[in-house]
Amino acid sequence: MATETSIVEGISALTIEKDGDADFGSASKVKEARKTVIIKLPDMRLKDEKASKRITKTDFAWFMAIAALEAPKEEFRTLCDWGNWVSPLCRREDGVPFDDMFDNGHLRDDPIKSKKTMDSLLSIIRNPEEAETASEGKNVFVEIHDTVWRRVVEGSPKVVQQRFADAMEEYAKGVLGHVGDFSRDKLPSVEEYLRFRRDGVGVTSVLALVQYAHRIDVSEEIFNHKGIQELNRIATDIVILLVTIRAEGVPHNIVTVLRQSGMTIQEAFNEAGAYLRNCYRDWYLTQADLPLWSEEVAGQVQKYIRALETCVMANLNWGFRSDRYFGKAKEVARKCRTVAVFED
Repeated sequence: MATETSIVEGISALTIEKDGDADFGSASKVKEARKTVIIKLPDMRLKDEKASKRITKTDFAWFMAIAALEAPKEEFRTLCDWGNWVSPLCRREDGVPFDDMFDNGHLRDDPIKSKKTMDSLLSIIRNPEEAETASEGKNVFVEIHDTVWRRVVEGSPKVVQQRFADAMEEYAKGVLGHVGDFSRDKLPSVEEYLRFRRDGVGVTSVLALVQYAHRIDVSEEIFNHKGIQELNRIATDIVILLVTIRAEGVPHNIVTVLRQSGMTIQEAFNEAGAYLRNCYRDWYLTQADLPLWSEEVAGQVQKYIRALETCVMANLNWGFRSDRYFGKAKEVARKCRTVAVFED
C-alpha cells in the first residue's frame, strides 16, 4: 500500500527554486553537451536516437553545469562524458546503466563477475601500457571510461590524476563491498552502510574531475589535512543521504537500513533527516576550525571547498530535474517535500 511520506527537511536549504540553464551562466555549454553524443570510438556508433534520448532525459550536462560552472568547453565535455558513462548511456541491452548494474541489476549478487568488471574498468589506470595493447574484448563502457582517463592524464598534473585514480579505486571497492553484502543477504549497519557508500557513491570521482576542470591547485599536504578530509567526508555523506533517500528498488538504501531496527517508513525518513542536519552542523564547525594558511594557499582551499559545495548542490537539484528518482512526480516532490512510498 502506498503512503505519503515527508522527505527530510534539510534538502530545502540546498534546493534551487528557479529552474533553467541560464541560472548557472552556462546555457550554451549545456545545450552543446546535450547535442553531442558521448565519444566516437571506431567500433561504436553511439550517435543513435535512443542514446540521444537517454542523454537528454537524464540531463547530466545540467548536473555538471552546477558542479563545474567555470569549466572550459573541452574539460566540461569530459565531465559530461563521465557522467553519461556512469548514468544514462552505458546500458546493457536490458536497459540497466553501469552504476545500477551493481545496485539493482544483474551484478548485484554476483561478486565474482562484479570484480571482473571492475578490474577491466580500472586496468588502464593500474597498468596503462598493458591495457592499451589489450583492448580486444573490452565492454563499451570500459572503452568510454578509458577515453575519459586519457583526457584527465593529458590535461591535469600528476597529483590530480592520482586523485581521480584513487577515487575510481574507492568507487570499485565500495561497489564490490555492497555487492558482497547483497550476495550474502546481509543488511549492513548504518555505520557499515555509510562506509561502503562513501567509496561507492562517486563523489570523490566527480570532485577530482572538477579539480581537473577548474585547475584547482591544492597540495597533498593540504589535501590530507584532517579538516579538509573531514569536509570531504561530510559532503560525501550528504550526497549519500540525498541519493539513497530518493533511491527506489535498491535494497540497501539508508531507509531500509534504518527500518531493520523496527522504524516505520516515516520514522526512518525522519532519522535520515537528523543525520543530514548533523552533517550541516559539522560542515560549518569544521570550516571554522581550519588553519590560517597563506593567502595563496587559502585561495585554492576556498576554491576546493566551493567545489565540494557545488557537487552537493548539483546532486540534489539534478535529482529533482531528472526522472531518475521521482519520475513524473519530481515537481511535486520538490515543492511539497513529500513522496509516495510502498509499505512492506
